Amino acid sequence: MRGAQALNRGKAAPFADAVCQRLEGREEQFIGVVSTLAKAYADCVGQDYQVFMEHFLATDAES
Repeated sequence: MRGAQALNRGKAAPFADAVCQRLEGREEQFIGVVSTLAKAYADCVGQDYQVFMEHFLATDAES
């Protein structure tokens, strides 16, 4: 919504309204897509954090 505000002089409503118009009757599908994306992103963030911590701990042990 912050991006929508930046593009619409501080108003996010035009973007939200446009999305809602396109979703009409397909709300469940939209929720499914957003949920799938959110879970995949959360998995990726978890993996990135694990790699970061392994590197950080390995670098710290070398010091």
